[in-house]
Parts: sequence; structure tokens; C-alpha cells
Amino acid sequence: AHVLRTEGNVPHIYAADRDDLARAHGFVVARDRFFTLDLARRLAQGKVSALLGDAALGTDLQSRHTGMTYVTEQLLAALTEAEGRRFDAFAAGINAYIEKVRAGMLEPPSELRLAALLFGRRPVDMMEPFARRDVVAMGATFLYQSGYETEDVGRGRASAGLPGMFTGQALADLRRAGVRPDIFERIAQPAASHSAGGWGLETGGAMPSGLDRLPTPPRREQPAQRRPRNLTTPAAPPASMRVPSAMLEELAAKLERIETRLHRVEGFGSNAWAVMGRHTRDGAALLAADGHLPLTIPTLFYQIGLDTKLLGDGDIRQVGIALPLLPYVAMGTNGRVAWGFTQLGGDITDWYREELVLDASGRPSGTRFRGEVRPLTVTEETVGVANVPALMSVG
Repeated sequence: AHVLRTEGNVPHIYAADRDDLARAHGFVVARDRFFTLDLARRLAQGKVSALLGDAALGTDLQSRHTGMTYVTEQLLAALTEAEGRRFDAFAAGINAYIEKVRAGMLEPPSELRLAALLFGRRPVDMMEPFARRDVVAMGATFLYQSGYETEDVGRGRASAGLPGMFTGQALADLRRAGVRPDIFERIAQPAASHSAGGWGLETGGAMPSGLDRLPTPPRREQPAQRRPRNLTTPAAPPASMRVPSAMLEELAAKLERIETRLHRVEGFGSNAWAVMGRHTRDGAALLAADGHLPLTIPTLFYQIGLDTKLLGDGDIRQVGIALPLLPYVAMGTNGRVAWGFTQLGGDITDWYREELVLDASGRPSGTRFRGEVRPLTVTEETVGVANVPALMSVG
């Protein structure tokens, strides 16, 4: 493999095959961003305390309680053989950088040089080797940053607060009477027409294979004024099933702290734009994509070029932007096709209330389900805490 850095210090990697490419990729990213990689893998596995001491213990417990370790294991088990080899090679490249630092051939990360003054430890002693699981864990950290959503809890809290809304305001009773059926629980199609006719949405059928066979929906004249249809408002759950408002408040506050730690981006606005060549000055098509990700120092993005054509017989020739945590170009071009991504917030988290049953010593022993007590499965985990006297942490 050969690495060429441009004037902007952007590495372009030329390798004989995909595995050599991933190995060199891991090396150059570690040389520039080792501390970012290290924190990302520790965060997903609940191992930040092993570096920073008990000041990070709450973060580690939070990571494990929210299932980051569990998701890491699921992703690890789902890797294909080729993906596993690439992740192994990426980890081997990171480890090659660690060995260069250990041998005194390269400088350690600036963050660890600063930490060494505070912790009284050599930088290289804080640089633990990477394995396939660590690479997967970094992906899990990004997954949580971009996809961990808590909107259902926030809506639940808002719903619980509806009866007390508008106190002291004009027409308070009228507003309170209408806010739930007219706004909060009004689930209706915004327009009578739609743009997906013939795609199986009406009947659940299969999507046709050709656009040319799409039926044209008949045009219907819409009346000038249209009254909304009568909607069946879903019945409120019985009082015994409702989550107490104090519990919702406590959970919402906890989740807000988690999202703050993950630097979650809120709100809408992620988008992508494409411009055809006939509309540009030089005839080249343009693609712009907004990943809608948090602004961090250092940035989540990493410019890079990847190539297996020049030194091998591969089919990779890409330039663009990678996430430093994974050996792929997230947004870029191969000279023929350009690609990007946007951040679409999906409703991917389900929340439920659980009633625990305690044993004689006060420890949870079961959960009640349809009147029957089901036993709990106990999982024990160990959190390693570093000895950092400067931070008053006892290992």
C-alpha cells in the first residue's frame, strides 16, 4: 500500500486489495484521530472509566443500561465473513499505529500527551489495542448518536400535561376541550390524493417492477370547501395502565441527559440536492447532501481517497468523506456515481411500562405479565475503574 497526502493533508490510499486498503485506512485514521476512536469504542462498551476513572462511571452505567453493549454484540454477530475481514484489517492498522508510538517512531496523540501530565501515566500505556469488536462498537456509538430517539416519552409527558394547559389564558376551557381530539389525537391523511398510486400501498400488494406499468390515478375534482371527516378518537387507556406523570418526568429528564451526552441533533432539515449538468457552468453534475449530524471537535467527518485499481486489480476508486469510525466512504464519488446521505429520524425505539416483583430481600425477582409473574434473567457485568489520583479516582 502507498499513502499520498495532498496539500490539505488529505490521505489518498493506494492498495493491492480491500483488506490492505482497510489496514492502511485504519493506520492513517488512528494517526490523526486515535483519541476519537478510543472514546467511541469505550462509550459503546461502557469502558470509559477504565481510562478516566470513576468520574466516567455514570456514563458507563448509562451506556450499559441503554443497551449499547447489547447492540454491539448483535452487530458483531451479524457481520458477514468479508465484513469481518475488513474490520479485522482496520483494527490491525490502528494497532500498527500504536506499535509505532510504542517504538518511538511516531508521536502519540496530542490528547494523551496532555492527559499524561495530569494522570502521571505514559501516553502509550493508555493506548490499548483494537479488535474487531472495538470497530463494531464504534459503529454502535454512531448508531446511537444518529438513531437513539425518545420522542414517544416526550409526547407521553406532553399528553399527561394536557389537562393543565392554558391555565389563566383566554378561552382556557374551550382550548382544553379541543386540544386532545382536535390536535393531539387527530390522526388523518393530510390530503385526499397521494403520489404513490399503484405501488401496492392501497392493497398491500407487491411493487411493480417497471415505472411504465404504473396506473395513472384518476383525477378527481375537489370541492371548494371540504369539511373534515368525523374521526374516531382512540380511547384513553384505563387509569391502571397509565404511566404516572412523575415517572414520565423522571424518565424524560434522564433521556435528555443521555441525548446531550450523545450530541443528538434535534429538529428537521436534513436534505439532499442534485443539479443536472446542463444547469451548471462547466457541465458537471452537482450533488449536495446534508448528513444533519452534530458539530464536534474534531469533526465527525474525515476526508480520504481509496483506490485498489492502481496497485491491484480491484474496482475501488473513491474520494470523499468517511466517518473516522468505520472503513467506508460515507459521501463521495467514484468518478461515475456520486452518493450522499441524509439523517432521517425514525421511530425505532419502543417504550413500555413494566411492573417488577421484589423478593424478601427487596431485589427484583420477576415481572408481572397478564397476571402471571415471570422470572427475571440476571446478567452480571464488571466495570473496570482506573486509578487516577489527580481526579480522586481509586481504581
